Amino acid sequence: MPSLPWPITSSRCKPSGRLTAHLSQQFKLNQAVLRSRSGGIKTPVTQISVALFALFLTACSADSPPNDETVNLSGQLSYLIDAKSSLDAQSAYQLFKSGQSNPLKNNSPDFGLRSDAIWIGFRADSLDLDPNEEWVIDIPYGRLARVDMSALSTDGTILAQYSQLSQTPIEERALFSRAHEFPLEVTPELDLVLIRVESRLRVQVPIHLRTSSRNASHQLNETLILGMYFGIAFIMAAYNLLIFFISREKIYLLYSLSVTSFAF
Repeated sequence: MPSLPWPITSSRCKPSGRLTAHLSQQFKLNQAVLRSRSGGIKTPVTQISVALFALFLTACSADSPPNDETVNLSGQLSYLIDAKSSLDAQSAYQLFKSGQSNPLKNNSPDFGLRSDAIWIGFRADSLDLDPNEEWVIDIPYGRLARVDMSALSTDGTILAQYSQLSQTPIEERALFSRAHEFPLEVTPELDLVLIRVESRLRVQVPIHLRTSSRNASHQLNETLILGMYFGIAFIMAAYNLLIFFISREKIYLLYSLSVTSFAF
């Protein structure tokens, strides 16, 4: 094997001190640019965003523990289709009592796109509700055009009746809520609860029955989750907008606009 014309340790293989310093400085500059362009998991703002997002997912996936303040209506509901929208509460009550309703498997039925009225009912006397508690029927799908709730006795007498539209101001609703919520007073005469739904959009009717205190706690948790969601979205949009003003790279402006349009 032929020998090299100079040893490896020769000064010809060693860069000068000025060149070494220049290469080191250029390497550090390239690393800073890469971290800036990659969005930086190493920045405090992004770390906070990731932590808040993980907390948000944890809060969303956590189920409420079973208790006596929440009634599971799965398997308790049945429905009728009012094709001509001509039934009133007492006429629908007679149809339900005569067994002409169809059972529902869960408490969040989806009837798809339709323009006719739908009656959904459940027997209150079979749920063993505490009469000393204040109960609330919560239908959180606020896009339903109109929702009516009627509580009827064993002889078909209307004990309580409420009606509201999706455009009804919150202060004029039966309960102060952006969702469709109605109070339910449990009395010995209470037999059947009927909910009439109309919508020009997709008819999704998630129905929950909770005590007033439990429902207030649920609404507070829901508001907290929504606040976290919009807070994370705002941080991400503002952070990338700030990077755009510093770097003048349009990709950060586009990303900020994309987050804003998606979240808000």
